[in-house]
Amino acid sequence: MHQRDTQYARLTAISCGILFLIALGFDYWPTSNPIEWKSLEAARAEARELNKPLFIDVYADWCVPCKNMDRFVFPDDSVRNILTTRYARARVNIDDPVLGDSVRKRFFINAVPTYIILTPGGRERKRHLGFFEKSGFIEWLTDSSRLTILSWLDLKKAEAKASAEDKRLMVLIANSNDQYTRLNSLFESPDVTQLIDSQYVPTLLVRSSPEDARTLSEFGGRRTWMNEVLVLEDGSEVGRFSITPDMHVDNSAFLSRLYELTRKKAPPNLGRVLPGRRIKKIS
Repeated sequence: MHQRDTQYARLTAISCGILFLIALGFDYWPTSNPIEWKSLEAARAEARELNKPLFIDVYADWCVPCKNMDRFVFPDDSVRNILTTRYARARVNIDDPVLGDSVRKRFFINAVPTYIILTPGGRERKRHLGFFEKSGFIEWLTDSSRLTILSWLDLKKAEAKASAEDKRLMVLIANSNDQYTRLNSLFESPDVTQLIDSQYVPTLLVRSSPEDARTLSEFGGRRTWMNEVLVLEDGSEVGRFSITPDMHVDNSAFLSRLYELTRKKAPPNLGRVLPGRRIKKIS
């Protein structure tokens, strides 16, 4: 009886071990992903050409949450349909010695998986860190809220349009992309929209963006922790103001400051301050 119990215990232990190894294999066995992913450069080109947002999946081969996304979330029909019809798509291995390092530095990525959505023009719209439950991922992907400030032209195109239409260039300077939604609310009122459409060509620069930070360094002016509005005419600064907390409460205060810069004349002999332009000497 004792020997039979011992054999039974051994068989039970072996069975449990086999089941454990099978489960472990499922956890780490590479799974096929039905979504077609492109290189980052190819996906960027597609986003611009088709005017689609760009979805970037930053992952690592050793990342268990990344593998679980591949197993449980990306194969879902609804997820696959949303990503393939609404987005240009790219995957980046964070351990790639060239591309991974470049993406890590550009987007300040400290952990994986990180999911980033860029506008067709390449500006970051939002990001998420970590595993996503399927329902939450679908809701995140299908959030159709459009932010006016993210649809503005980039600096070069905005400058060219302002010159062609004889308008002033308005630069919204944001400290970081997590303030987009709050800043966008300032530009949703009909009065502000009408004033900008009639007098300005707007563009957006973000201090936390390395590319924008280099551009902003050439604008000069006192550095402030607040978001700002800068108005230029023919490359010369007309004026600027900080976006104060009361403007988010009372939109008329923001509109009033814009009107002030609309009526203000550009100082003579100020010189161009746009990046890449020679600064005229003050006589």
